[in-house]
Amino acid sequence: MQEFDNFIQLCIDKYQNCGKCVDSCVHGHYCTQMKCGESNCSSCLGQIQRGKGLFTYECRKITFHYVLKYFYRFASEIECLMQTFSTNNVKKQDFVVYSLGCGPGSEVFGFVDYIQKKLPDICLKYEGFDLNPIWNEVQELNKNEFLNSCHTINFHCENLFVANIPYDKINMLVLNYLLSDIVKFCNLDQRQKFVNEIVDFIFRNEVKSIFFNDINFFGGDAPLDSGLQMMLNIIEKLKVYGCSISQHNYHFCRDKKLGNLKWTYHPSDLLLFNVNSNSPVNYIHSCNSKQIFCYISYNYDTQCKS
Repeated sequence: MQEFDNFIQLCIDKYQNCGKCVDSCVHGHYCTQMKCGESNCSSCLGQIQRGKGLFTYECRKITFHYVLKYFYRFASEIECLMQTFSTNNVKKQDFVVYSLGCGPGSEVFGFVDYIQKKLPDICLKYEGFDLNPIWNEVQELNKNEFLNSCHTINFHCENLFVANIPYDKINMLVLNYLLSDIVKFCNLDQRQKFVNEIVDFIFRNEVKSIFFNDINFFGGDAPLDSGLQMMLNIIEKLKVYGCSISQHNYHFCRDKKLGNLKWTYHPSDLLLFNVNSNSPVNYIHSCNSKQIFCYISYNYDTQCKS
């Protein structure tokens, strides 16, 4: 995919031009504290994702490091799910996707690559929402790759739940590596509030489908202690609202912790995008998420329940 290749090369150039953090390090040289080379983003990124929540994404350089490490995997996971869709009798139309907590928007490339290969009459209308402005520069690079196409890519640094909705229908709401972050950084009451806000948004806007893609941790006995458990709670609450849910669960071949849910496994976990051999960052070599895709039907005779 040429747009993806161009985007990755731009991120390589930006990453290398950032140089060393020196006196401007927003994380207080956490890298050298952890015996990591200065301006090697690995320790900082590890702390954000697996540490004690000392800080989150606040550094410009780490945004490019994140892209170079994870975009091959995340975009491939999105496209793997899209490959399960039937392309029969698809009419020319816009495919309207809203992404909550989108970060740099890896899902854009997964959607567009699949559309270019299988659904050339479809145009993606993508609206990504993330409250952290640190992603703005990467988002702009992402968006610019599609300026001369039929696809419309927009990013918003605002709260989706109170934003103006520019489209009459939302075909898909994407939760891409979002809910596991909510579990990490929020307490139980905050997680439940977030679930309720998502359910209310879906119901009020008659969202046609939800796509959850996240780490493969199933969760334990504690309530809402994984992204997957939060997604399952969203589904149950939509049913209380009177929605009919057609639920499809997917995993990749190396994931063996599946609980008592019925799963379909993707036959391959291979990356679907060309790897740039000039990248200074070690990338993730395979797909390994848990995915849930839900079609939603609305029963207008059912009283909305809170």
